[in-house]
Amino acid sequence: MPTFRQYIDNSINFLVNRYQNVYRFVLILLAISIIAWILPRNNFKYDFEMGKPWAYEDLNAPYAFPISKSKEEIELEKTNVTQRFVPHYGVDSLSMEQNLDLFKESFPIFYHPFAQDTTLALSPKDSLYHYQMGLKLLEDVMNKGIIDIHHISHIPTKTDEIRLTKGNLSERVPIGSFYTSLTAFEWILKKIETDTLVKDQILLPLMKSSLTRTIVYNDTISQKLLTDELQQILPIRDKVQEGEKIVANGQLIDQSIYQKLLSLQTTYSEQRQGINNQMWTYVGYFIIASLLLFLFVFFTKIFKTDVYHNLRSLAFVLMVMICYLFLVRSLSNLESANALYAIPFCIVPIMMRTFMGNLMAFFVYFILLLFCTFLISGQYQFLILQFIAGTTALLTNLNTSKWSQFFTSVGLIFLTYCIGYLGIHLITSGHLDDLDYRLIGPFFLGSILTLLAYPLIPLTERLFGFVSNLTISELNDVNHPLLKDLAAKAPGSFWHSIQVSSLAEKAALEIGANEMLAKVGALYHDIGKMKAPIYFIENQNTEINPHDELPPEESAKIILSHVTDGIVLGKKYRLPNKLIDFIRTHHGTTRVEYFYKKYKMLHPEETIDERMFTYPGPIPYSKETAIVMMADSIEAASMSLKNPTNQQIDDLVENIINAKIQHNQFENCDLSFKDIKIISKTFKKMLKSKYHIRISY
Repeated sequence: MPTFRQYIDNSINFLVNRYQNVYRFVLILLAISIIAWILPRNNFKYDFEMGKPWAYEDLNAPYAFPISKSKEEIELEKTNVTQRFVPHYGVDSLSMEQNLDLFKESFPIFYHPFAQDTTLALSPKDSLYHYQMGLKLLEDVMNKGIIDIHHISHIPTKTDEIRLTKGNLSERVPIGSFYTSLTAFEWILKKIETDTLVKDQILLPLMKSSLTRTIVYNDTISQKLLTDELQQILPIRDKVQEGEKIVANGQLIDQSIYQKLLSLQTTYSEQRQGINNQMWTYVGYFIIASLLLFLFVFFTKIFKTDVYHNLRSLAFVLMVMICYLFLVRSLSNLESANALYAIPFCIVPIMMRTFMGNLMAFFVYFILLLFCTFLISGQYQFLILQFIAGTTALLTNLNTSKWSQFFTSVGLIFLTYCIGYLGIHLITSGHLDDLDYRLIGPFFLGSILTLLAYPLIPLTERLFGFVSNLTISELNDVNHPLLKDLAAKAPGSFWHSIQVSSLAEKAALEIGANEMLAKVGALYHDIGKMKAPIYFIENQNTEINPHDELPPEESAKIILSHVTDGIVLGKKYRLPNKLIDFIRTHHGTTRVEYFYKKYKMLHPEETIDERMFTYPGPIPYSKETAIVMMADSIEAASMSLKNPTNQQIDDLVENIINAKIQHNQFENCDLSFKDIKIISKTFKKMLKSKYHIRISY
């Protein structure tokens, strides 16, 4: 019968676990909704490319639809219309009158100095003749018109006509039927030179100043009419009848067939623009996204329990997927699909591998590419190349603490892109004639941008509390302030931690776990002993044991507290949560057996509250934390051995590991029986080496 305190604790644990499950469900549901929204609403069920064979059965038109003109065709028609367009001009009557009035007003003033010149001997009759002659010439020029050709409207136009508007009438007139300012002056000059009675030095300057344009470009009318003509260009050039064959299986898709297929795709999309169609399409994407993401969740629950139980890890994976899908959606709308290769997809497997391991990286990357198939129509080449390149990045022996390893990986990724594209091109075309060398730029850019993974790793660590190899390498230093403190205050515990880290590193390496994480986690697992080092046997240098003066429950409290004290110290020194977990779990939920039995012996009739002698836990959740738990207990127990035999070491290791199994300490970690057997064998071998026991062969 559980006590009231136990009932309260069980209720709290139930609520906490239920809260975690609800939060996880909401997180997944939100991600599904966003992904379904990102995916396109109008998916055409055929993938096709110009110049490639039709990979499906014969396609007949399911309904009649118009064949749209290509962008190039429409642009060519617009260019032709613009070049053939006749610009509009009008007669500037006001300018004509002003020119004549200016001449009449200026003539007496201008002529006066010449009339006073005795050498010219001009009479009043000569003055009248010059006046009438100049006025007639100016009127003749004005009547024919002086045009100011608008260079923008005539270049690059090839027309030699304009449309002249006079009042309500408009007619096409050759440009040559008008004067320009230059030709008008030349005509007047010729007329004056042929008249012996006219003094050219008198009349020419005044005539020149009076010549201004009378036929002017009308921009408002011209632009309006040009716009009207451009808008009359039809976007369709033909029509496909229902049942008409569009393309046959294996037929090469030329420009004509390609345009028909594009037109069918456009018509198909337009028919699906209705609200009901949009809604059902969204529901379909929601179902697919749900299946894929729930498969991902079940995968983590079975194979990556640490990710499943860590909501930050789950949120990080989903955020990465959504960000990449949004980026692909944005760039897929560009005319050139080559831009998609500039997206550094290989960052995904590198980041996932760094924080969650190879298996998780591969599965997440695979799901991401599956989602991309809905966004990149007709680009199976893109998906194949990204899968190959991402797998290359994943399999590269990448050490995220070294820049040189990053550059090696980038080079291999770029080489994979190029070789993969060459192979796909040879499969689809059978020759090397039309290789698209423009892809080299996006291939190179996408590979180089993979280097962003290096600065993103520490940023992600801070945001999500992950631990990378770079951080672990920095903490794997006995000169770290926390370890120096441990060595000074609890030297026995420090050397015990060194021994445990050596055992844990070797065992993790043997079973394929993260040996560096296990080693560093072991270095810090006992830092809580600094608070009361003398109460731990490895730090006692005299025959006096302070526990002899304390009741067993007080001794147990001190021993148990080194876990909580270690967690406080770890947070104070800002150790990553992944390392603090080694402090939390290295004793799991086991009992302090010595003081438990001592208390039981002193109080044989009393019902004992075992929580006074039990570590708070939790139990290990990963291979690395489980290895450190075993290594810690085995190394501590081995210190009591004096000149042990081969069999004694074997029995010690077996008994301790079996005891952990019997107390269900490995239920939450993914250690197999094979792993435990290998770990046990490794510990035995290392202890025998420590005690210089010859191993029989």
